[in-house]
Amino acid sequence: MWNDEILRNLITSSLWRYGEWGKDNHSLLRFAPNGKVAWYKHYNEALWRLKEGCIVISHIDGMETVRFNEVHMVDQKIHLVGDFLLSDPSPFKMTLTSVDFEEAALAIPAPDQTALAETAGNRILVSLCFHFRAATVKYLLQVIRNYLSFPVAKLDVLIYTNASGEDLGVLQAAVQQGLSGQEERNSVLIKPVPNLDDPWLLPWAHKADFKDLFLDRDDYTHYIYSEDDLAFNFANFQYFVRYRDTLKSLGLVPAFCVTEYSDDGQVYAKEQPYKIDLSLTRSVRIGDLNFINHENPYNAFYILDKAMAQAYISSDSFDVEKSKGKCVWGIAERAAMGLCYENIPEGFASTYVVPLDREKKTIPSFAMVEHLPNKYVNEKNTAFSKILLRDLFT
Repeated sequence: MWNDEILRNLITSSLWRYGEWGKDNHSLLRFAPNGKVAWYKHYNEALWRLKEGCIVISHIDGMETVRFNEVHMVDQKIHLVGDFLLSDPSPFKMTLTSVDFEEAALAIPAPDQTALAETAGNRILVSLCFHFRAATVKYLLQVIRNYLSFPVAKLDVLIYTNASGEDLGVLQAAVQQGLSGQEERNSVLIKPVPNLDDPWLLPWAHKADFKDLFLDRDDYTHYIYSEDDLAFNFANFQYFVRYRDTLKSLGLVPAFCVTEYSDDGQVYAKEQPYKIDLSLTRSVRIGDLNFINHENPYNAFYILDKAMAQAYISSDSFDVEKSKGKCVWGIAERAAMGLCYENIPEGFASTYVVPLDREKKTIPSFAMVEHLPNKYVNEKNTAFSKILLRDLFT
């Protein structure tokens, strides 16, 4: 039996493959925080809850159908095993197997081998901003696990946090326990930022170390700043590296679409409150993709190589006060602005462009970054996450 809080965090922050023990036809499944089973569609597996330290899946009418009461570690994956209670005369076994977000076929394509070769030698410094809340530590750990899985030469993570005292101890213990065995060739360092005059200055704290830890050293090729709950993955990084030089010649930067998922697995564009009319939008064509320059380019993170970093530290966007003259974003949002509003090409609204498959009229999955809490999609009094990604472009 397991502690309910640990178990709840584990199952809601992971993807799972569900099916009968010993068979190969397993389906992708998610446990939504509201007690519903998402992505898997069958009335026998519609709801879930915790009961006596076990995961219980129920029929749509509430009748228990599967109870998972065994846990195994196989090939560094979690396997939960339980009985299908409706079988007669005796129950047969069902399994849940943890799936990394990178492995989910619906979310991320298999890495391109050419792109893999292009990125293998890179060395990345990641800075994460974490406003301490015990309930969101699980998202921070998932984000860090994503980064530590990158097949690159070097990757280190810095966590800038307002946690102090007992909260800092909780965070340190969670990071040590939750990432055990994953930091062998990389480091994860917590950097407390105490006594801020304004808590919204925390997203700017990483800039104090930007020059010394990245720009003036040869240790790293790329710098990533991000909020603590964005599931940036290796396919995202490959895409950025692949198109950076081509777009650089046009004064543009490869950007992303932040997404959220509803309980039934529908994908929503988190930061886009309005549909985008392609006939009114500037774009550039590269191969089978049109790179779209849309109205709201906010990503909540940025990526820089060395040349971009040099331009950034010299720009108004790097300064908390001067950046106010660049856009109407709030103080926290401007900290993630990067070069979005610097040296904008004539006729464009920003330097950020997002790829669009010309035939399918969809954003490729390698340019999608999931907002792990998926909280706005269920909130009625917000414009965030209200437009289905498939309906975003008209």
